[in-house]
Amino acid sequence: MLADDTAELCDALRTCTGKEVIIILDNCGLELVADLLLVDGLLRLVGPSCVSLHVKDTPVFVSDVCPHDVKPTLEWIDANGGGPMATRLRNALSTGLALRSSLSR
Repeated sequence: MLADDTAELCDALRTCTGKEVIIILDNCGLELVADLLLVDGLLRLVGPSCVSLHVKDTPVFVSDVCPHDVKPTLEWIDANGGGPMATRLRNALSTGLALRSSLSR
C-alpha cells in the first residue's frame, strides 16, 4: 500500500534552514537527476548550511553513483533544458560550501 506523505516531507525539509542536509546518492541515471533536483530545490528554497552528498568511492553495482558521475550528469542536464539548474549546482560544487562528497576528498 502506498501513502502520500508529501506534506509531511515538505514540512520536515523546511526545518532544515541553517542545518546540514545529508543525501546518500545511490543510483546513476534518472535517480541521480532527481536527487540533484532535490539538492537544487533545497539550496534555493530552504537554505541549509550545506548539503553533503555521499557517494561510493568504488561501485559495488554498475549503477552505483561515484564522484566521477556527477559531472557528466550535470552536462546531460545542461544539454537537455536544465542549464540554469546545472549552472547553480556547478557553482555550488566549485565553492565547496554547498555540496560536498565526503568520499571524494
